[in-house]
Amino acid sequence: MINNLYPDLVLLNGNIYTINSTMGKARALAIKGDKVINIGESYEIERCIGHYTKIFDLEGKTVLPGFIDCHTHFTISCSGFHIDLYSVASKEEALSLINTKIKEISNEKWVIGEHWDAYRWQKEEAITKEELDALLPDNPAILVNLDLHEGIVNSKGLEVLKLPRDIPIFDESNGIVREKALENALRGIDKSADLKVVKERIETLINEAVKMGVTSIQVMSDLDEKDLKAYAALLKEGKLKVRVYLMPYIHQLGHLLKLGLTPGFGNEWITIGAVKIIADGDIASQTAAMSSPYPNSTGYKGALRYSREDLKKKIIEAHRAGLQLAIHAIGDRAIDLVQEGIEDALTLYPLKEHRHRIEHFELANPNQMDKAARLGIIASMQPCLLARSYVYEKSLGEGWGKRNNLLKQVADKGITIVFGSDIDPACAMSSPLYGIHWAVNTPNPRQRLGVEEAIKSYTSKAAFASFEEDLKGTIEPGKLADLVILSDNPFEQQDRIKEIKVLMTIVGGKPRFINENFKLEH
Repeated sequence: MINNLYPDLVLLNGNIYTINSTMGKARALAIKGDKVINIGESYEIERCIGHYTKIFDLEGKTVLPGFIDCHTHFTISCSGFHIDLYSVASKEEALSLINTKIKEISNEKWVIGEHWDAYRWQKEEAITKEELDALLPDNPAILVNLDLHEGIVNSKGLEVLKLPRDIPIFDESNGIVREKALENALRGIDKSADLKVVKERIETLINEAVKMGVTSIQVMSDLDEKDLKAYAALLKEGKLKVRVYLMPYIHQLGHLLKLGLTPGFGNEWITIGAVKIIADGDIASQTAAMSSPYPNSTGYKGALRYSREDLKKKIIEAHRAGLQLAIHAIGDRAIDLVQEGIEDALTLYPLKEHRHRIEHFELANPNQMDKAARLGIIASMQPCLLARSYVYEKSLGEGWGKRNNLLKQVADKGITIVFGSDIDPACAMSSPLYGIHWAVNTPNPRQRLGVEEAIKSYTSKAAFASFEEDLKGTIEPGKLADLVILSDNPFEQQDRIKEIKVLMTIVGGKPRFINENFKLEH
């Protein structure tokens, strides 16, 4: 009985940043169950150590609140054999890697190449359907680009999917699928995935996430019964190592409401959250809705998913139902329409704490920033994109490499900025430390954030975006013990934050990942 009074775990001699302006830094903390119960100097925390308390001597290592990825994708293409193409430098290298990997699989299994980025290849040559056919005559295959807005399907894949020919942005002759056509293709692939496959894929990605210090994920999900069962099963088995805030797409809302799964349903581990609407495409595929034509086009300005009237109707209906909105809008034309819809919704049905979000907000102009601040819109942005300034230069024209994702300007307007990866944790680019690095070291010096401000967008502000700021996002007594221990101090290593290693990730008071090179004194 007496042991119940003592902490289960204490961290001593650390460099602990609480990310709470009133509490500042500490040297030690104590954890009981899944909560932090005390923070202070090491000698203060040592006084409350019991016989069974586990002790970690951090020897000066830096501790931060666990990272929250505010925009990630987990259940895209759960089926099939996955090949990561992020690190390849050319089309030839990509084809060679695929050729090597496919020797591990049987015929007829889907092959899914992920994260390719032809813009950074030595020659900007896309892989063709014919090249995929030559490698994979008997396996259906799809290559999905890094931005998740464009893919290439081989002949066997097209035969299996039987995509309707009237889907916008689908060319059967070359196998290219963009936007809705790509979404239909991925849904078609996952139709055959059973619960075991979905569960294994989610577990694999969760294990990658905790290696990056991620303790919570906000998932843009084409949510279905298998996904929910998979997350629930992992939780029951003790394998759900991160907290999950699920954001289903607007077309799924009716079905979820019938099941009683309204936003806010859940617990500290799994919650149904905001409803997602996609307003336009993206830059790399030149489908983001712009007010000016793309270079070298005949007046083409990108693609809106809905008419002004339809988009406004969806926004107003969801807002009236009391739902938080997370609306994808990258191009300035799309941002205009989204803000117009949110403003009309708030005029009709005023609500101060709506916390509606615009996902990406990449090409917002000063007037749109002012409007977002006035309406209380959260900007959910992806600082990792700042490492890809070449995409903006090549898609939009000279100068755009420094005129996108204007983080400092957005922050100075008083807009709450939260950060995410917009990719799954199997890709190295999804690491929060990588994102923080580029927020602090963006190619445009005038748009650089301070280290603490960048960290807050992955911690305290991120928790605010999911209405969970009373639970997590800072290190303080009474909050969840979700923490990350780092090899170096990002406040002192600003120019090499992306090289800092995660040594340990603690979620709910338990170590969920320990770097094999991290030796602890117990």
